[in-house]
Amino acid sequence: MAWDETTVTIAGTAVRVRRSGGGKPLLVLHHDFGSPDDLPIYDLLAQDFAVIRPEHPGFGGSERPEWMRSARDLAVLYRLLLAELGVAKASLLGLGFGGWLAAEMATMAPADLDRLVLVGPMGIQPTDGFIMDQALVGYIDYARAAFHDQAAFDAVWGAEPSNDQLEAWDICREMCFRIAWKPYMFSHTLADLLKSMPAETLVVWGEHDEIVPPSTAESYMAALPKARLETVQGCGHAVDMEQPETLARLVRDFAGAAEPARESRETPMHLMYFTEQPMSAYPAQEGLDFGATALMFSNKHFDPAAGSRLYNEYIEQYMLAEEVGIDGIMLNEHHNAPFCMQAKANIFASILAGMTEKVKIVMLGNPLPLAENPVRLAEELAMIDMISKGRLVSGFVRGGGQEQLATGVNPAYNRERFEEAHDLITRAWTETGPFRFEGKHYQNRVVNPWAVPLQKPYPRVWVPGVISRETIVWAAQQRYPYIALNTSIADTKKIWEVYDEVALESGYEAGPENRGYLIQVHVSDNEEKAIENARQFRWMQGEFTGLAHPVWSTPSGYGSPRNRRAFVEFSAGRRVNPRGQTSFGQQMEDLRIIAGTPDTVVPKLRKILAETRPGILALWGNDGAVSQEDSLTCVRLIGEEVFPAIREIAKELDLKSPFEAEAPVHLKYSKDLKAPVQAAE
Repeated sequence: MAWDETTVTIAGTAVRVRRSGGGKPLLVLHHDFGSPDDLPIYDLLAQDFAVIRPEHPGFGGSERPEWMRSARDLAVLYRLLLAELGVAKASLLGLGFGGWLAAEMATMAPADLDRLVLVGPMGIQPTDGFIMDQALVGYIDYARAAFHDQAAFDAVWGAEPSNDQLEAWDICREMCFRIAWKPYMFSHTLADLLKSMPAETLVVWGEHDEIVPPSTAESYMAALPKARLETVQGCGHAVDMEQPETLARLVRDFAGAAEPARESRETPMHLMYFTEQPMSAYPAQEGLDFGATALMFSNKHFDPAAGSRLYNEYIEQYMLAEEVGIDGIMLNEHHNAPFCMQAKANIFASILAGMTEKVKIVMLGNPLPLAENPVRLAEELAMIDMISKGRLVSGFVRGGGQEQLATGVNPAYNRERFEEAHDLITRAWTETGPFRFEGKHYQNRVVNPWAVPLQKPYPRVWVPGVISRETIVWAAQQRYPYIALNTSIADTKKIWEVYDEVALESGYEAGPENRGYLIQVHVSDNEEKAIENARQFRWMQGEFTGLAHPVWSTPSGYGSPRNRRAFVEFSAGRRVNPRGQTSFGQQMEDLRIIAGTPDTVVPKLRKILAETRPGILALWGNDGAVSQEDSLTCVRLIGEEVFPAIREIAKELDLKSPFEAEAPVHLKYSKDLKAPVQAAE
C-alpha cells in the first residue's frame, strides 16, 4: 500500500509523518523501541482507516526537541499535530509507550476523541511488579523481551540485528530517558485523570507480556469508565508485530463502525417476553386425583409426541418475539413437574443463540445449588455468550424446594452452595487458569476452562426472587439487578426498600437499572378472549391441578429462617400458604394479572411502572392451555403495540435499563462508590 510522507513542524520541532488509507482518522503511536516502516499492521489498518503515523520526536526520523521533559509534553505536541493536520476528531491507537501517550492525549480534549485503543500501555504504575527498565537490559534483550514468539522477532528485526539498528535503539532509549526517567515509564496523576474520560476504550494485552506487568492492565480497567479488556493468547508485549491480523481485527471491530450495542443502550427500559413453557397436554384429572403435580406425580403421564409439538411452538413464539422488536427472551427451568417443560434452560438458550440475531437471551435462571460442577456450567454459558455474539444475560437462582429433592441436593446447604457456585463461576470467567479451587461444597483441582465469555468482564447477572430477604440482600451487595417475580405493588415496594438500604450500605445509590419486574399479562385483540385466556395463569398456581405438597416445596433448611414458622404451620395444614393464594378476580384487581387489548393493558402497566419504577420489565404472556394462535397474537401485540407505548412511558419516567445506564456488572467494577451509609440502629 502506498504511503505519503511529509514533515510537519510543531512547537518548533520537525516531525516525520506518514499517512495512508481512508475513512475514519486513526492516529497510531509506536513503541519506545521504535518501529520499522513496513510492518504489516500498518497496511492492515489502512484498509479500514485513514492512518496517521508520526515518528516520535527524538526517535530517528523526527527532530529531537531539547525542551521536552515529559511524556505529557509529547502528548501535547501530538494534540497540536492533529490540529495542524485539520483532524477534528480521531481515534487513537497507542502501542506500549505509545499507549501511555494516547492515554495522556485522551485526558486533554476528550470531546475530540472518537475511540481509544491501548495495547500493553505503560503510563500507570503497576500494583504488582515493575515495568522492565531499559537502563538495566541490553538493546537486543529488551526488544526480544517484547516477543513471546522469537521467530516473530527474527522476522521483524532479523536474527542478528545490525549495528545501525543497535544505534537506532540507543537513540530511542536516550529520548525515553529524557522524558520518562523518574518515575520510570509512568505518571502519578494519569490514573486519576482518566476517571473522567468518557470515550469508549479497548485495552489489549498480550498474554505473555514481559515488559509491562498485567497489574497495569487492571489499573487501566479500574481507571477508565468505559473500557473493556481483550487478552491476545500466545503473544507478548508487541501484539502489533507478533499478531498483526488479530490486532487489526480488534481495532476494526471496535473503532471502525458504529457499535451495535450502543443502540440497545439508547433504548428505554429492557422489555422481555416470558412463558413457563407449560406441558399442558397431560390428563389434568390424574393430577387432581393424585393431589399434586410436582415431584412425585408420575412421568407416565408425559406424552413426548405432544412435548415435541409444544417445544417447537415455543420456539415459534420466541422467533416472533425477535421479529416484532422485543428486547429479550426470558428463560427459566424447573424439574419433575408439568408446569414447566424446560429441564435445562441452557439448551433453549443455545438454540436461540444460533437462531436469533438481536434479542437478548436472559436466563432467569440457572439453579446453581443443583450444579455438581459449576465450572462446566461456566463453560456452557460462555459458549452461549460466544455463539450469540455477546447477547447472554446469565441470571442465577437457588431453585425450587422440590427440585433439591429431585436432584438429591441437601436443601440445608442450598444458600451456601448457591453463593459458592457463583464465586467459582465468576472466577472461572475472569481469572486466568489454571488455578485450584477448594471450597466447602466444591473442590476443583484444575480450573482452566477453554471456553470463556465474549462479554467482559463477564455477562450481566440478574437475580430473580419472590419473598426471600436474604436473596434480596445478597443481590444488592453484588449490585446485581433483582427481578421481582409477579409480586404485588405493595410487596415490590418493600423489596426495593430492602435493596435500596443495602445498596447505600454498600456505597451506591440504587435506581431503575437495579430493578426488574415480571408480571402476568395476556394481550388479545378482543377483551373477552384476553380475560378468558388469562384465567390460564391460574393453571400454574394450582387452581386446576395443584402443585406440590408443602413439605416438598419447602424442605427443612431450604427457606429463610424468618419464614420458617409460617411454612412449618402451612405444611402441617394449620395456616394458608405464606406465598399467598388469591382468586383470579382479586389478582386482576391488584394488577398481578392484567388482561385485555393494548388500549386497556397499557394504562394498567403505566400505574405499575410509576409505582415500582423498574428498568427491566418482563411480560409473562401465555400459560396453561392457551392456543398457539392466541399465544402468537399475544406476542405480536406485545411487540408491536404494547412495548412501543411502554418505551414512551419509560422515557417520561426516566426508567433506564442496566444497558442504557451502563451500570457495572458487579459492585467490584463500580467507579462511583461513595462512603457506605450505616444502617439505622
